[in-house]
Amino acid sequence: MIKKIGLSLLTVSLLSSGLFAKADKTLVDKYMDVSGANITIESISSQITSGIQQSSMMYGETVDEKEIQFLEKAFDGDKGIEVVEAYLVEHFDNDSVKKLITYYQTPTGKKITQASIDAMQPEAQSEMLRFMADISSNPPSPERVKTIKAFIAQLDLVQTVEDMFTEILLFINEEVSADKKFTPLKIDEMKEMMDQAFQQQMFISSLYMYKDISNEELNKAIAFYKTAAGQDELQIVRDAMSKMLKSGFSRALNSK
Repeated sequence: MIKKIGLSLLTVSLLSSGLFAKADKTLVDKYMDVSGANITIESISSQITSGIQQSSMMYGETVDEKEIQFLEKAFDGDKGIEVVEAYLVEHFDNDSVKKLITYYQTPTGKKITQASIDAMQPEAQSEMLRFMADISSNPPSPERVKTIKAFIAQLDLVQTVEDMFTEILLFINEEVSADKKFTPLKIDEMKEMMDQAFQQQMFISSLYMYKDISNEELNKAIAFYKTAAGQDELQIVRDAMSKMLKSGFSRALNSK
C-alpha cells in the first residue's frame, strides 16, 4: 500500500498570530474556488484509486476492493473540503485572504492554477509520459531548469509531498500488527530514500505541468510567494491538508 500511494507544524510566530486570526467564510470560499483548492481536494480520491488500479493491472495483481473503498472514504472530497475550509477560516485573516484572491485573479495566477487543474485530468498521465520521452531529444534550457527548480523550492513542493507521504506512512504504521511496525529509524530511512525520488518526480511533473507558462510568469509567482501573504498560504494550507488527511483516515477507520 505504501508503494502504491507513495502538509508541518507552524512556527512560533505564525502560531502566536494565527491563534487570533479568523477569516470570513465567504472570503475563504472564494479563495478555495479561485485557487483551485476545491477541485484539487475533490480529485485526490480518484487520482489515488486510479493509480492503484493502473498499478495493479500493470503487475497482473487483483485490485483490493476493500482498500479502494477505504481510500474513497478517507479522501471523500466533500468532507475534505469541509475540514480544510474550517481550518482556513480559523487560521487565515481577511487581509491575507484578500491578497491571495487578488493574486489568483491575475493573469499569471489564473494561468498557473489552470495548468495545475489540467494536469489532474485523466489524459494527463499519458501526455506526461510522451512529454518525458521527448525530453532526451529536446531538453529544457539551463534557464528553464533553473526557473523550474526555483519555483519548486519557493513553493516547497517537495516538502509538501514528503509531508503527505509521512502522514500516510504513520497512519499505516499505527494499523499494522506489532511485528510489522516500522521503527522510527526505519521510517527516517524510508523518508530519506524517497526524498530523491520525490525531487525527481516533482521536477519532471513541473516541467510538464507548466510547459506553456513562461519563465517570466513563473518568476512572478515566485515573487508573490516571497511575500508574507504567500508564505502564510504555503504554511497554513499545508497544515490544513495535514489535518484533512488525519481526519479522513480516522473517519474511514471508524466506518469499518
